[in-house]
Amino acid sequence: MALQYLDYIVVTAIILWVPPLIILVMGAWLRKKRYRALRRLDPAEKAILWEFFKAQRNTMSLYVETTAVAGLLKKGILLKVAEQGEDMLWGKRFPFAIAEDVRRRLEKNPELMDSLGEKQEPKA
Repeated sequence: MALQYLDYIVVTAIILWVPPLIILVMGAWLRKKRYRALRRLDPAEKAILWEFFKAQRNTMSLYVETTAVAGLLKKGILLKVAEQGEDMLWGKRFPFAIAEDVRRRLEKNPELMDSLGEKQEPKA
């Protein structure tokens, strides 16, 4: 009888504690993956991120067909805000936002943006 009660406690503990632990570990792993990806962005991807900060916008409409947007989306740096997009002449535009943890990282570590946007433009 006592063994059955102990089994119930163990099973309940596993059901209640294992999924949140898996979620925490996966979340930490995804954040690390995004942070590593921030250091390896190409100039086109950096230019898109710079536009968010330059315009001081949380959400912008972008063409999903462009390689830079697709790359940022695949890396988890950009998130598609809505599934419904606008049909335009050159393709579909969707609203995108920078992942919140990535935005905080870029705001806290401006040196990550040293090569973004205006600093890449040639000086006359």
